Amino acid sequence: MEIELLNRLKKESESGIQKVFDELENMSAEFGIDEFNGNKRDELIIKFDRFEIDLNENGEKEILRVKLGIYLEDKNDIWINSLQPIGEYQTLYDLQGEFIDEFITLNKKEIGFDINFWIETFNKIIPKRYFRKNVPEYTLVTYINHSIFLFQASDFDGVLIFLKRCFDYLAISENKDRIDSEYLDKINSYLESIFYYLKNNESIDLEKIEKYDIENE
Repeated sequence: MEIELLNRLKKESESGIQKVFDELENMSAEFGIDEFNGNKRDELIIKFDRFEIDLNENGEKEILRVKLGIYLEDKNDIWINSLQPIGEYQTLYDLQGEFIDEFITLNKKEIGFDINFWIETFNKIIPKRYFRKNVPEYTLVTYINHSIFLFQASDFDGVLIFLKRCFDYLAISENKDRIDSEYLDKINSYLESIFYYLKNNESIDLEKIEKYDIENE
């Protein structure tokens, strides 16, 4: 096959996957379902993988596949090139370069969640004044502590309620601006991690996720 044709199909595939991502975002917004399976679009890394030729029963060339790999950054340096493969996008063409079909697979984001890690983390960085009942931040600390206790008790519906209260608290700019930056950064990471852990492990009903609208927050 001509190099020019292969380069064109490669560029079409790279453009095509972004259009598919646009569609997934629209579907997520319209139906309230996370079509990215817990992954964030802006964290996905797309790399060209390879071309493949499908042969027919007579061993003759029939279909050309263009394969793109979908990755997340591997901060633990476990995977090759620090890229963790989580999916694939394929476009199928005939031998003249005419589009036939496309397919995408996107695995659920695997989020390990160690509640003891977060207890230790918060204990190290939380400003001690936040434990005083007469300071506004005491309310947020109480919400976080309740979510931890309920998680340990496997009351995941209760956890969801207090996650919602945390998000509502942080949605008020006056509250958010007062919080110590390091503590706020950890709070945001905690809320995201625990929510997607519960969602991906089907520990809470989809109806309740939609009711509280936490994913959009």
